Amino acid sequence: MPENLFDVGLISLGLALILSYVAVLGETFEDWMESSPFLAFAPVLSSMGLAVIVEALTAPYTWGTQLTLLAVGSILVVLPPLLSWRR
Repeated sequence: MPENLFDVGLISLGLALILSYVAVLGETFEDWMESSPFLAFAPVLSSMGLAVIVEALTAPYTWGTQLTLLAVGSILVVLPPLLSWRR
């Protein structure tokens, strides 16, 4: 049960950070959404990738599941900055 509460806490924290990200940027976020929605959400995608990597390393998963989560997390961390830089 404590693990479930911890996961719910992390999900809530993530949601609060995403909503505050949009609120703090304000008009800048609107400008980014007009030019490129991907650019506006690139930091969010990279943060989600980091969270997936942390989850893969800390939770007791099988090796196959850990490797899959690490691969997906690594792609989410690396790909958005590379695609943003390329534009």
